[in-house]
Amino acid sequence: MKCALIIAAAPLLFALPAAAQDHSGMQGMSMPGMQMPAAKPAPAAKKTPAKKPTAKKTVKRAAGKKTPAKASDPTPAAGSGAMSTMPGMDMAGQMDMGKVDAKDGAAKPDPMSGMNMGDKSMAGMDMGSAAASNSPGDSGMGNMSQNQGGMSGMEMPGPNGEESIPMGPPPAAPAERVADRFFGKGEMDRAETQLRKEHGGATVSKVMLNLAEYQSGSSGSGYRWSGEAWYGGDLNRFVAKTEGMGSSKEGVSDGEVQALYSRAIGVYTDLQVGVRYDFAPTPTRTYLTVGTETLLPFWLENENALFLSNKGEVMGRSEIYYDLRLTQRWILQTRGEVNLAAQNSPEIGIGSGISNAELGFRLRYEIKRNFGPYVGVSFDQKFGKTADYAKLAGEKTHQTSFVVGLRTFF
Repeated sequence: MKCALIIAAAPLLFALPAAAQDHSGMQGMSMPGMQMPAAKPAPAAKKTPAKKPTAKKTVKRAAGKKTPAKASDPTPAAGSGAMSTMPGMDMAGQMDMGKVDAKDGAAKPDPMSGMNMGDKSMAGMDMGSAAASNSPGDSGMGNMSQNQGGMSGMEMPGPNGEESIPMGPPPAAPAERVADRFFGKGEMDRAETQLRKEHGGATVSKVMLNLAEYQSGSSGSGYRWSGEAWYGGDLNRFVAKTEGMGSSKEGVSDGEVQALYSRAIGVYTDLQVGVRYDFAPTPTRTYLTVGTETLLPFWLENENALFLSNKGEVMGRSEIYYDLRLTQRWILQTRGEVNLAAQNSPEIGIGSGISNAELGFRLRYEIKRNFGPYVGVSFDQKFGKTADYAKLAGEKTHQTSFVVGLRTFF
């Protein structure tokens, strides 16, 4: 009797696991390229009323509608539809979502294999290309690699999506002026000429007397002057220079005048070429002159010149001076000058090497910017053969002088 009951109940026992494995919850999952078979209800589950609540509960849990996914679960729940929105995934192969629990029917991920979409593993997905990796060591979404090597030759599009254009030289400026259409070309040419004159192209002039002083020293009293005048623009000028000294008894002992053409060769430098004529001492000399005027850093003004006389004599000169503004009106000027010669010239009392050097300090008060009287001291020293020629002529080789003078320009 007992054996007959066991034999009769055996089909019911084998039908219960089949009912628990109902995949009807997977019907809500939409995956491109994959067609899920419709779930078939188990006949044995319908014949056993006591097991129907368990089967319905299992189906609901498998669908994932009431059971929220845990944060620690790396794989989305089956039937949630999360995988349906992932582009580029190949669903052509069979989908192995892990093992299905026979007790409650929920799909559990296999931690050793991850999400296996057939033969295509999510661990080897290449975000830079269409091919996927099939390496056996890949393990799910956690090891997804983004191959950025394929992006090295990519050109970024422009702001509006257009193709980028390589940068090149700027285009040439248009030859036509827009204002010519309204005012006429002749009128605009005259306006442009006037504009150039007002901004660097104007013709101006200046006369400046840097030194005009009376000297009182151990060898007697005397006078000295140094000045220049120029006429032209910022680039081209005609320059005239003069300097010399003398005494009330003997008259002018040294005097010269220069006529130069000046051309700007830099922002702060002018190149000067011309002639120099010495009208004292006798015999007179005429020199071919090449020199520069430049403004050095810290507002140091420097003048250099090279002279070639009509007798074949080569001489040089370098001057530097600096105006130190103590106040808006009190200015201390430091001035230095060195003269050189390449050979001995006994006729004019100049020897080779450094012939003489002068250093002076002059304190002036500018009543106006272009009118400033001054007082100061000057030291003059002759060297070498020039000193020997001065001794033979009865002159002193060193002289210290106190000076009073005027600096002006207009």
